[in-house]
Amino acid sequence: MEDLAKIFNPFTSTLFWQIVAFVILWILLARFVFKPISNIIKKREEKISASVNDADKLKEEAEKMLTEYHQKLDEARGEAQVIIEQSKTVGENLKNELVEKAKLESSQMIAGAKQEIERERDKALAQIKESVVDLTLLATERLIGRALKDEDHLKLIEESIEEASKTK
Repeated sequence: MEDLAKIFNPFTSTLFWQIVAFVILWILLARFVFKPISNIIKKREEKISASVNDADKLKEEAEKMLTEYHQKLDEARGEAQVIIEQSKTVGENLKNELVEKAKLESSQMIAGAKQEIERERDKALAQIKESVVDLTLLATERLIGRALKDEDHLKLIEESIEEASKTK
């Protein structure tokens, strides 16, 4: 038991002084080292947390902007498609209008040409009738050997016109 009394005797025991030194060291470390390190770690955690929160906010904003961009791009594509369709419709309408106008003008030109042809035909027929009358009178005068009176001329003219109309 003596040994035990030596161990626990504060003046002779090294264990006692080791325990006292350890407690003092622990108090000093807790006050001057652990507390500041703990504060630094806490500040670092807060800074990292704030950075993570900021990064999350930036990520959300970027996703929102990307969504808005895609939406605006889709709207622009839709508007472009509408404009293209409208342009095609306007082009088709203009083409149809021009075709109809050209058809109308050509039909008017054809009608005018037909009228001109009809006038020229009538004019030619009138000239032919006149020539036939003159030739008939000339031939008649040569056959008969004498000049015809106006009444005979009119009668021959009417007969020639009737014959020419019949052959038509």
